[in-house]
Amino acid sequence: MNRKKVLQDIALRLKKIRETLGFSPVDMTKRIGTYRTNYYKYESAASFPHFAVLARLGNNLGVSLDWLILDKGPMFYKEKDYDNTLQKLIKIWNNHEFSIP
Repeated sequence: MNRKKVLQDIALRLKKIRETLGFSPVDMTKRIGTYRTNYYKYESAASFPHFAVLARLGNNLGVSLDWLILDKGPMFYKEKDYDNTLQKLIKIWNNHEFSIP
C-alpha cells in the first residue's frame, strides 16, 4: 500500500469520526490536543497523525485505532483496549510491515 493511499484513507476516516461525533474541526483539535493546522493536515491527507494524537483519539474519544489505520473492526471501542492496540501498531511500525517514508 502506498503512502498517498494510506493518508487518504486515514483522512476520510478522521472526517467520518468527526462528523459522527458532531464536532467541528476546531472541536476535534481541542479533544485530541493538537494544533488546528496539524489537524487540517491530517484530514486533508497531507500528514500522518503523530502517535500521541492517535493515543488521544483512542483514550479521549474511544476511537478504534485498528479501524482508523487498518480499516478493521468497529469505529469505536466497545471496551477500551487502547494499550493492546497501540502496542500492536508500534510492533507493525517497527517491523516495517506498515511504513510511511
